[in-house]
Amino acid sequence: MLIPLSFGSALLVFVATSQALPSTIIPGRFLVEFEDHADHTLFSHHLKRDGLSAHRILTTESEIFRAASYKIDISTLGDDPLTVLSSIPAIKNIWPVEVVERPDDALAWKGSDLNTAPVSIKKQVGKVAVKGEGFTPHVLTQVDRVHGSNITGRGIKVGIVDDGIDYRHPALGRGFGQGYLVARGYDHIGDEYSPYRGNDPVPDEDPFTECDGHGTHVAGIIAAQGVEDGFKFRGAAPDVELGMYRVFSCAGSTTTDVVAAGINKAFADGNHIITASLGARSGWTESTLSVIADRIAAKGVILTFAQGNSGSTGPFFPESPGTGADVFAIGSTANSILPRVVINSTFTSENGTSKVFVWTSGSPQNWGNATLPLYVGDGKNCDEFTNAGNLTGYVVLVKGTNSCADWYKAEFAARKGAKYAFMYRDGSEATSILSFPDESGLEAIGSLPFSTAREWIQLSKSGKKVNVQITDPKYAVQFVDEVPNVGGGLMSGYSSWGPTFELDIKPEVSAPGGVILSTWPRSLGRYAVISGTSMATPLIAGIIALILQARPSITASEVRSLLTTTSKPLHYLNESGPNNDLAPVVQQGGGIAQAYDAVHSNGILSISKLILNDTEHFVQSHTFTIKNVGEKDITYSLSHEPAATFHTFRPKSKTPSLPGNLEFVPFIADASFSSNPGSLTVHAGSTGNITVTFTPPPSVNPALTPVYSGYIKLNASNNAVLSIPYLGVASRMRDISLFSNLHVTASTATNPTIVSPQGTEFTLPINPDGSWSDPGPNVTVRYSFPILYEASTSFGIPLLDLHVWSVNVTATSPPNASLPLVKDFGRLWGYPTAYIPRSAELYDQWNGTLSDGSRVPAGNYTFVAKALKIFGDIGVEEDYEVVRTIDFGVRYL
Repeated sequence: MLIPLSFGSALLVFVATSQALPSTIIPGRFLVEFEDHADHTLFSHHLKRDGLSAHRILTTESEIFRAASYKIDISTLGDDPLTVLSSIPAIKNIWPVEVVERPDDALAWKGSDLNTAPVSIKKQVGKVAVKGEGFTPHVLTQVDRVHGSNITGRGIKVGIVDDGIDYRHPALGRGFGQGYLVARGYDHIGDEYSPYRGNDPVPDEDPFTECDGHGTHVAGIIAAQGVEDGFKFRGAAPDVELGMYRVFSCAGSTTTDVVAAGINKAFADGNHIITASLGARSGWTESTLSVIADRIAAKGVILTFAQGNSGSTGPFFPESPGTGADVFAIGSTANSILPRVVINSTFTSENGTSKVFVWTSGSPQNWGNATLPLYVGDGKNCDEFTNAGNLTGYVVLVKGTNSCADWYKAEFAARKGAKYAFMYRDGSEATSILSFPDESGLEAIGSLPFSTAREWIQLSKSGKKVNVQITDPKYAVQFVDEVPNVGGGLMSGYSSWGPTFELDIKPEVSAPGGVILSTWPRSLGRYAVISGTSMATPLIAGIIALILQARPSITASEVRSLLTTTSKPLHYLNESGPNNDLAPVVQQGGGIAQAYDAVHSNGILSISKLILNDTEHFVQSHTFTIKNVGEKDITYSLSHEPAATFHTFRPKSKTPSLPGNLEFVPFIADASFSSNPGSLTVHAGSTGNITVTFTPPPSVNPALTPVYSGYIKLNASNNAVLSIPYLGVASRMRDISLFSNLHVTASTATNPTIVSPQGTEFTLPINPDGSWSDPGPNVTVRYSFPILYEASTSFGIPLLDLHVWSVNVTATSPPNASLPLVKDFGRLWGYPTAYIPRSAELYDQWNGTLSDGSRVPAGNYTFVAKALKIFGDIGVEEDYEVVRTIDFGVRYL
């Protein structure tokens, strides 16, 4: 869905000082794409000519993208920034610069001695032969079989966009430049850059780093050489040539302009494949990085991006740039064994002896050495502590579920005074390194195995008090052990779900990402085990390199088709374990990649997926072709294999359900084929046509946005199997409510979630710039600003506009009733804004100023928010969801 905003309107969105946009946007910083005839010199000339102040941060250039990023002094734009910026002829496009956080992949082990590794890691490499084969992730994806055909990625160039690399590592070539494994690259950022510090990137031509290991780990997954004793495993494509484009500093976070420069440089350097294990929440194909990635894909380069590690958030939560229409977004599958890093502590029960238990410390971890009484939550709802008294001085036991975020559940205990908490999950002996935001209110968090939690719960129910003796994790001895994973081989729980808001299938394909061994900077341990979609993504990049070597004349679209349709669909894993239904396509894409099948398939489909859309835009019949590139005729038997159908929402809920709370329904789509009885013979060297006609599932509840999916399967007479994933929604996307709880709160409120009552009067500074005024001696004024607030947008919003209307107050106006609208005074600063992601916080404190710089007079007003519905027409009023806030008064002092 491309919002046809005028050029000026797009600029208006991004030059505002408003905080209405998601907090990841850096005020006043922009990525500017130049017209074909222009460059940064011409742009700077126009700025100086117009008396504007801007600081250039970086420049990037290739045949598809010529741009620079700037810090612009918004105060120099005057009262009408729209007119000022739209008058600069050098600008082709302009985007706000956003923060991109370092991937939150879980580190399980690091070291140089395999004897100290968990048994599961030893097993991964234990069967590795002299040539480096038998590595578990490669066995699961058939990479070892491809290597057996002497296909190792030779001649293929892979560009990695990440946090740099320790290229002096023995398994990564011991050097940098032509003739080495890491033949090219660039450092776009330097060691010290942070978007939170306000400093500039310091680029240079050397991507070496050892302050963090993410990029080194990714590089090893692709091309480790298998030269060290004990670590003989090789990467998926050990004979490729690597480029590393550093976009994260030692400080952690980066920004979209730096990432864009890295991707653009990787393209300009001639890489055949570009992979980036990074992302930012989006859900839209039109995000900055997705747009750039799609341009590169149109040039025949294949791009792979991590789908994200937010699986606990539920459907409709893919990350950008993986949301691009023609790029791969990669999901993660789980390992069969889970290592855990634990600490020993003890507990005692009333009249009992002291017992040792293991646990994993999280963040925050301000435990200290302490003995604390235990309080057990009731385990029933998000708020387990409704009946609790004062919990100050207790450590609380909280049951983790997929229906409520862990930190959110723990926050209810914090409201009762608790500062310390242990989380557990029913049936799971695995522990994890939890990370809670400041909003949780806790000082320390830990993760427990279920067996310990169950024992504590039983003691508590029997009336026995439990005291927990904590050993400060900052100084305690940690060790690694491991537990079986009931979801081994299935989708990882952390792997983010699609689809995009415009119903594109994301992820396209999945690969092992859980508990992956690879290279690590030498100074930090040489090898490490990490879990995340970050690990699955480079494995897919390596597999694509194998395909490109084996099939040198193949096109990028054919690679997308082969890799997706030869993948193996997986069954769904819920909290009770695996079940008989296939996992929804929006969780796994085509399934787990099968490299050998992709390399050797004689059947190549003209498509990689089937998008059925919603009921309003339903595409019932799909015709596509299959090409037989082999030397023998192939007969295909056509069939339909549905995946699990689910309702996105629960009744009365405006937010997509978390995975543990999804309602799966026993209704599936029907698929029929043009050939009867569903078979097709394709002669050698020829092409056959297939038409599939779908009927959406019956008996689903359209009000809850049912998502149905599955696979069209082609079973070949040569025993090959192709599976085409499809996706549809059995309702109208435009009927989804886009607002959850948009309201007005006061700047003096203790919490922005507190809704101001109808008729609240706000006192604003009389100074035109909104600064404080001096009311005179012996006069005390308490200013209070109206704040438009939405804690978390319930769904993606294509376009949001916000206006201020005056309302008519009379002596007969009924109390607490919305008053008649009188006059539209105009927009607030920062609107309209486009492509807002799900779960974005909207926060706009208003001082009476409008987008044109004027201020409304004292009087009575209301905010009117207009959100364009999904698939809505920007020019049709009925295609907007309109929300009016309370009426409120404004006076100036």
